[in-house]
Parts: sequence; structure tokens; C-alpha cells
Amino acid sequence: MLLESVIVGGKMEKKTKAIVIAMLMVVVVASGLVLSLQAASAEEVPPQTFEGRGDKRLLKRREAIIWRFVKNGVPETLVGEASVVERCVLVLDIQGKVVNVVVPRIWVVDDETLTLQDLFDGDPFDLGKEVTLETLLLESVKDTHTVTSYFAFSIQIDEETAAALLPFNIEVN
Repeated sequence: MLLESVIVGGKMEKKTKAIVIAMLMVVVVASGLVLSLQAASAEEVPPQTFEGRGDKRLLKRREAIIWRFVKNGVPETLVGEASVVERCVLVLDIQGKVVNVVVPRIWVVDDETLTLQDLFDGDPFDLGKEVTLETLLLESVKDTHTVTSYFAFSIQIDEETAAALLPFNIEVN
């Protein structure tokens, strides 16, 4: 397990702490990015105003992350058991390995829009079931660690498919 390799003699190594913190930061930044995309595409959310310099920098950072996924992301299909949905992260159990996937907040199923939480409330999907996700994969390899990020744009369980509501289209060639 990941935790067994992280904890040595009951204490976490400094390098491992740095890796875990870096991975958490990537998830937090990517989640914020997805939230800003969804807020811009949702009808009931009023348009955001950016008055201060700090807000403009945040918007530019989020846009840069989106474009990094779009320009550098590699299509990747993930198949695993959906175990947790929290905010904009879907946790999959793939052969005993925990994989966190950044997922948009709004989805379309049979011409109906659903929030991520509504999508996994038992109708049409339910936690504990095997899901197939179409994602864009970003991977950053360093000397001591690798950070892997997934951004889901399609979810399928059995014959039911949900598509992410995004301001752009993603097609796998």
C-alpha cells in the first residue's frame, strides 16, 4: 500500500512529506480550476467580476492549468470502483490502488444536467460500482517522484454514460 511505503518506522520521511504535500497542492489547484470552469458554464451562477490584481492572477493561473491539460494531456481510460465523491474529486479503487480524479461539477446524462453529487446518488450512478472514465492525463516526472493528474470528461457505468459540461469539447482520436 501507499501508506506502508510512505511511513518508515512510524515516522514519515521528509522527502515523502514533500511529495504528499505537492500532490495535495496539485489536486487543490486542479479542483479550483474545475470549479471556475463550471461556474462560467452554469446558467444559475452570475458572471464573476475580477476587480483586484490578485483575482486576475488567480484567473490567469486557472486558465493556464486548463490549457496545460488541453495542450499536454494524453487520453487515458481508467476502470475501477468509484469509492468516494467529494467536491470535484472522484476517488477510484483500481486493483487496490487509490486514484484521485479531478471531475467537473456539472454533467449531462440523457439531455439532463446533474451535479456530481446527484450523479452518484444512486440514480443514474452509485458508489461502489465499477466505472469507466475517459480522462486527460498529465504526468510530471522528477528525480525523486512522479505527480500524476487525471481530468475526467466522460463517465460510464454499464450502458449509461455521462458527459462533462465544459466550455469546450474533447474528442479522442
